[in-house]
Amino acid sequence: MKNKKSLNGRVFLVIFLTIFALCIAALPVQAKSVEMNQDFQGKKILFVNSYHQGYEWSDNICRSARAVLEPLGVEFREFFMDSKRHPDESFIKQAALRAQDEIKRWLPDLVIVADDNASKYLVMPYYKDAELPFVFCGVNGDSTIYGYPYSNVTGIEEVPLVKPMPAELRRYARGARLGVLSGSVLSDRRNVQYYKEKLETHFDREVYVKTFTEWKERFLELQDQVDILLFVYSQSVRNWDDEKAHAFVLENTRIPCGATETRMLPYTLIVYAHVPEEQGTYAATTALRILGGEKPEDIPVKHENQAKVWVNLEMAEKLGVVFPLSVLKNAGIYRR
Repeated sequence: MKNKKSLNGRVFLVIFLTIFALCIAALPVQAKSVEMNQDFQGKKILFVNSYHQGYEWSDNICRSARAVLEPLGVEFREFFMDSKRHPDESFIKQAALRAQDEIKRWLPDLVIVADDNASKYLVMPYYKDAELPFVFCGVNGDSTIYGYPYSNVTGIEEVPLVKPMPAELRRYARGARLGVLSGSVLSDRRNVQYYKEKLETHFDREVYVKTFTEWKERFLELQDQVDILLFVYSQSVRNWDDEKAHAFVLENTRIPCGATETRMLPYTLIVYAHVPEEQGTYAATTALRILGGEKPEDIPVKHENQAKVWVNLEMAEKLGVVFPLSVLKNAGIYRR
């Protein structure tokens, strides 16, 4: 068993180092070449955030975009649609109209839109093939669902690097039945659809919930219905309580769980985490390319390719999993 788990560690380490190598891609070089050859003083970029201020994922996208743009003299402004906390479609449509009003008032040279709802409710109905250029980021999976790319729009898709995760989790499981426990909002469901279609992942059980109480009930049921469980981000689950969720999962988990969001780390064995800074940096450098004269239609839509691997020692102890030192030295470590 120890030899098997050491082999697991080596496989896991290879996966981690491969993904880590991708993290040193050409984005900084691209940004540097733009900086040296263009003058962006006085240019205005509006960042339309699908969510709210204080939401860590999109805050980090925005922060990394701002870090590229403002030193070059770009005037940068953010607009919040707040659609994560208010998922009702009528609210989101009104938020999109307010974003459109902000565009008309401020007259930006380019708009960056983060996450799905800004693309679905703002860009697709009002700015398809318009004169104003857009760069999207944080769109879950296949962006063609919104008709992308348009002549005035390009961007980067949020592609979860989840394909190797079930195989890794299976090494610590009693069987191969795979389940997913997800919120029920659009972006959550699109993640699951992406897993199934693009990553050819088969789920024996798919469960979508709206409330924390329902999440706990279904989590308990899934302990007997599947052998491995993937979580899709909990932010959309109403009345979510981090402390209660952690205590509940630690007491009741009997199967290895994984996720692609660091917020789910307290409740999982392994997380292959998205890197929001990749989204923001790429969106910003692509915006600069467009402001520098390139056409959006000449810039292909890019897939996310960065991830950071995390392991949860507390959950490993609960499940009787021993990670080898080679893994612990290179992965992010979580232990409360």
